[in-house]
Amino acid sequence: MTPERWQHVTQVYEAALEREPNAREAFLAEACGTDADLRREVDSLLAHDATPVLVDSSIWDVIGGLLDVEAGLALGSVAGHYRIDAVLGAGGMGQVYRARDMKLQRDVALKILPALLADDEELLERFRREAQVLASLNHPAIATIYGFEDLGRVHALVLELVEGPTLADRLRRGPIPIDEAVHIADQIASALEAAHQQEIIHRDLKPANVKVTNGGSVKLLDFGLAKPIAESPQGPDIERERLAEQAGRSATSVAPTVTDAGAVLGTAAYMSPEQVKGRALDTRSDIWSFGCVLYEMLTGKPAFPGADVDATFAAVMKNEPDWAALPSEVPDAIRRLLARCLAKDRRHRIADAAILRYVLTDVEQTPRTEPAAPPRRPLSRAAVVLSSAIATLFGLGLGVGWMVLHAPSHPSAVTRLPVLTPASPPLTFHGMNRDVAISPDGRMVVYRAGTPTGWQLVAQPLDRLDTRALANTEVGNTPFFSPDGQWLGFAGGARLWKTPVAGGAATVLCPIVGASSRGATWGPDRTIYFADSDPAVGLLSVPESGGTPQTLTRPDRDKGERDHWFPFALPNGRGVLFTIAGERPESALVAVLDLRSRTHKTLVPGSDARYVDSGHLVYVAAGGLRAVRFDPAALEVIGEPVPIPDQVMTLGSGIGNFSIARDGTLLYVARTAGAAAWPLRSLVWVDRSGREEPIPAEPRAFVSPRLSPDRTQLALEIRDGDPAIWIFDIGRKLLQRLNSDSYVERNPVWTADGRLLFASDRSGVFNVYRQWPSAGSSREQLTSNSWNLFPSSLSRDAARLFVTQLSPDADVMVFREPDRRAERLIARANSPEISPDDRWVAYQTYVPLASGTVGTPAPFPWAVGFQNEVFVRPFPGTDGQRTRISVDGGSHPAWSADGSELFFFDRQGRLTSVAFHPTGSGLKLGEARVLLQPKYFVDAGPAPGRPYDVAADGRFIMIKDNPPNSAQRPGPSLVVVQNWIEELKRLAPR
Repeated sequence: MTPERWQHVTQVYEAALEREPNAREAFLAEACGTDADLRREVDSLLAHDATPVLVDSSIWDVIGGLLDVEAGLALGSVAGHYRIDAVLGAGGMGQVYRARDMKLQRDVALKILPALLADDEELLERFRREAQVLASLNHPAIATIYGFEDLGRVHALVLELVEGPTLADRLRRGPIPIDEAVHIADQIASALEAAHQQEIIHRDLKPANVKVTNGGSVKLLDFGLAKPIAESPQGPDIERERLAEQAGRSATSVAPTVTDAGAVLGTAAYMSPEQVKGRALDTRSDIWSFGCVLYEMLTGKPAFPGADVDATFAAVMKNEPDWAALPSEVPDAIRRLLARCLAKDRRHRIADAAILRYVLTDVEQTPRTEPAAPPRRPLSRAAVVLSSAIATLFGLGLGVGWMVLHAPSHPSAVTRLPVLTPASPPLTFHGMNRDVAISPDGRMVVYRAGTPTGWQLVAQPLDRLDTRALANTEVGNTPFFSPDGQWLGFAGGARLWKTPVAGGAATVLCPIVGASSRGATWGPDRTIYFADSDPAVGLLSVPESGGTPQTLTRPDRDKGERDHWFPFALPNGRGVLFTIAGERPESALVAVLDLRSRTHKTLVPGSDARYVDSGHLVYVAAGGLRAVRFDPAALEVIGEPVPIPDQVMTLGSGIGNFSIARDGTLLYVARTAGAAAWPLRSLVWVDRSGREEPIPAEPRAFVSPRLSPDRTQLALEIRDGDPAIWIFDIGRKLLQRLNSDSYVERNPVWTADGRLLFASDRSGVFNVYRQWPSAGSSREQLTSNSWNLFPSSLSRDAARLFVTQLSPDADVMVFREPDRRAERLIARANSPEISPDDRWVAYQTYVPLASGTVGTPAPFPWAVGFQNEVFVRPFPGTDGQRTRISVDGGSHPAWSADGSELFFFDRQGRLTSVAFHPTGSGLKLGEARVLLQPKYFVDAGPAPGRPYDVAADGRFIMIKDNPPNSAQRPGPSLVVVQNWIEELKRLAPR
């Protein structure tokens, strides 16, 4: 069985597990179709899941019957260039020996793999690859993997030999003092953070896998080695009774649990609820095990005790730890940390090991002998962040939980308050601009939240549990507060807006070039300073009441200045910080505009600078934050920059996803280790009957698939990180990025000769480029428009390219290569598709809703009371009568290969077909027929690119969101840091 086939089997198996037993048969009939082998393999896994094998902790006594392991190596024998000196132990993955590497003259641990694994070439090769990944880990608290050796019929992992007792040995003497336990836990969390950054999870974290030296240093063992083991032919069924009898001896027994490719061994007392259920695992399973280990260090007993495996599993699923057993001197921060590590619903569990380290480091550094002082803020705020709440956002289903991990013990204590968001819907990210803002008084945060149709700006007061959607902020981005905190400014739909924070309609301030700004700030002089996508203009200003923008700066092309971005108004009204964008992100410079002289000067290399009242500039450099002292009166930098330790998400444009309140509170999006802020989606072929065939591309945040003319390649837009164009070679099953730089690329369209047209912001505005689909090939800029252009379709004669222009309104444009100009074809419309005979243009536009009708919103915030519909017009005579194709909502039109059908998504997300027959006097349209039910991805927003494609044989390439409970990486966190100004003073003192 190939790895791809096994992945497909486990995907269907895991999806079946999520169904109730009485609903599985219908699901499997649809998912497996006529693939009898697939159905048989899934049924086999489901049958095994219903009868789990229980194995006692003294596993080597009974492992022979289950794994058919060969006899061990004799002491004193030589395997390869390793001399076997002693037996160290045994486990489900083989025997472990102390050995001497006679080539390098060092002692090592040699783990011999069981014969069952060694005899299966596919599993052995997979294990080799995973060992290579694990070997990439380089951390002082993780035992190193030196290599993978083939020693005849013996296959072995060569591991660092770690001397000394395990944490389990230490716990036999009783609880560990709090200071020592926190120090050990901090090192374990550090190791987890490093591994999770490499997308590696341990799966079997427990005291027996932690070595603690006499000096207190920690080494994590068996990291990631609990890998899939195939059942032996006579394994589970024959041995189950005998093994179950043995399993009654200890609550530290282990049991198989399903991961990404079958069964693995895990230790019952430290297994998360999802691991007990046999669900797919992610980093949060390690966080659970970490909580169990920390609890046991502090209390001397397991968090979930049980007389046997079944009792332990029941305790994990139903019971809470005995919180009263924690010593009274355990800090509240540690108690709250344990509660969030051991949340049974992993959506409410800490997802990022960096958060563990924040808390543990603060506890280590905070003397507990000092008397506690009153909190800096009212108790109501502390109370709200101590609770975990899921708030409903106007039916959007957005859950937000707040948690205080460390209450301030004195007025200057630095306190981090993570905002934990559930896996679905995640925070959403623009990719070019800031997504979060904090009010000047530090009492409210605003961020972009996902909705079923796109996103919306959401306000979260920190003294209440409720969240509130801000009116007219659909597709809003770049939020920023007025100095008094009463208004919120934002960009969206080629306009700059403001909306009252207390509630009310948004007001347009002025038009801007592009759908989003390149930063905006509200100055103390009642002026808003901003930048847009026009590369000929730098900073602009507009009164807070609105009006015509005034140009303040222009980039100097002779000096290599690409544009001027990310303004920040100094609170003394003296100047405006901004970024001089170069041709490459690393060439950006922080500059300041003197508002008196209207001249500017550079300050430091970097981008996106903000001023803090402590007298510092905080800015982005080398993918992180830095701080430097700054005199706002003289507009001069003082001293040398210093790095900021907080792991703040930075975007490819050079902007940092953070915001600072006037009181020194920091809000930021955590650069979550190994976590995706983006949903994972799969590609599938679907025929007209709904039968699916997977396209073997690893799930990503796919958008806009386009099949090449020779049907050998797919061009795709992938939106995880900087949106970019990727090419998937269908035959070779190889996915490669078209261009490796950090510019945003969108909306691929193939030409008849196999080249690609796409939109890129290389010129500061999205324009159309042409390139051969090979990595690193040269590209040609076709348009030089001042408004964003996104290609949709190309005429059969290749003479005309149909594009959407995002001006203050979206317009359909046609580009003719000879004159290199795009001319307006249809006003207030987008997503144009030319028919195969070049005689008709299909497009979408928004029309008024009937009174009392609730429809899908149009993609522009000013189009309230409208919804999208699909129309066609004759071409080239588009001034003629338009014909409406959709009846109750329609978007993303596409033609069949022969032009006899027009496809679109209806309001419910169903792929719909209408027969299309031109006549001498007009058109004859057939009845709308639903082809595919609404289980496929439908993108939202202006000119997003069509989220499907139509092949010449009538099949569709569709995008499917992965099941919510599949092994997706958790989303990122928002973090609030109180009294962060004190940390700045310490890092960069006066």
